[in-house]
Amino acid sequence: MTHFNPASVPGDLTPSHIMLTTREAADYLGLAPATLNKWRCLGVGPAFVRLGRAIRYRRDHLDAFLIAHTTVSC
Repeated sequence: MTHFNPASVPGDLTPSHIMLTTREAADYLGLAPATLNKWRCLGVGPAFVRLGRAIRYRRDHLDAFLIAHTTVSC
């Protein structure tokens, strides 16, 4: 069995690597948590991490999702 070793965590972790709960991610995106839950089930939302039963979103993944869905009108 392997154990978590804090020394193995890269020293360059920035705020963009912070893990957010579904509620926090929804607040960050300006959405309802239910929207993220539905998108996750449909496979159309931002990338997420499953840690056992817990779902977490990396802030840099949320930013990438926003950039990928940014449009400019004519």
